[in-house]
Amino acid sequence: RRSSDLIVSNFWTAITLFNITAVVMTYSRGAALATGTAFLTIAFRSGKKMLLQLVLLACLTAPAVYLVWDSYTNRIETISNTNDAGRGRIYYWMAALRMWQDHPIFGVGFGTDNYLALISDYLGRDDPHVAHNTYIQMLVDSGIGSLGIYLALLGLTFRRMNRVARNGLARGNLDQVRSEEHTSE
Repeated sequence: RRSSDLIVSNFWTAITLFNITAVVMTYSRGAALATGTAFLTIAFRSGKKMLLQLVLLACLTAPAVYLVWDSYTNRIETISNTNDAGRGRIYYWMAALRMWQDHPIFGVGFGTDNYLALISDYLGRDDPHVAHNTYIQMLVDSGIGSLGIYLALLGLTFRRMNRVARNGLARGNLDQVRSEEHTSE
């Protein structure tokens, strides 16, 4: 292996470790499911290296999960509890959309402090929860213009990722991707 390939490989391993740690530390069940699904997809698409990939991912995940084992496993076990989770989020979304209607252009202010200060007026009760929806939260916090910019950035990112995948990255041809990046600059 060339030294630059080793640096890139170590860089992506470190990024993966930090992402796993972030997912675990947020206690987000959806993020845990998405991350697990993504890792299994990567492992199964890697063909002969699948077992090695799964072992590597388990080793990368273990330290973060170990640090918060009891509380994390208790949180993850609530995935199957669907009694009020969906209904509660719909109430938060509806209240957040009503809040946005009162502050459509600039929102209530970036961050959650203003949102949390106002949400009880829209829910009819004191409740310190955010909207649990990135798009609605962005809309309420920063207004319609910021949501538009956010969606445009997401769209452009996916478009670029699709172009890179079509031009060689999905097939492991990094030289073709590098040359494309230099020609598009």
